[in-house]
Amino acid sequence: MAIKKSNSGWLVDSQPNGRGGKRFRKTFKTQAEAKAHEAWLKSQVTQDADWAPKKKDLRKLSALISLWFDYHGTGLSSGVDTKQRLLSMANAIGDPIASNFSASMFAQYRTKRLEAGLSANSMNREHAYLRSVFNELARL
Repeated sequence: MAIKKSNSGWLVDSQPNGRGGKRFRKTFKTQAEAKAHEAWLKSQVTQDADWAPKKKDLRKLSALISLWFDYHGTGLSSGVDTKQRLLSMANAIGDPIASNFSASMFAQYRTKRLEAGLSANSMNREHAYLRSVFNELARL
């Protein structure tokens, strides 16, 4: 956090959450007002969780599949088989970080599997399994 003298007054230029966090800039007429604002910013960051940056979810797709199985798949009659299919699918895709998983990744996987001779119906079923993982975890 920095307070600098400028032509229009005292400039508070701060990033309370550190580099990469949100930057706040405001100009005040007096240095005392600038210091008070800087102290207020610091207190807001420590007291209010809304001011803190959101933590990025770095779990892999296979971890979400295991989580889905623990919370939902155990109650299905074919839950163990579905989990194995999903884990092999995640492995074939490269087990990406789930937040980075995209439709284009699945489309590339689908194209490779169709070229290998798998039927479109089987691919649609795999897509439905994967979609159900994300939908059920969002619901829970």
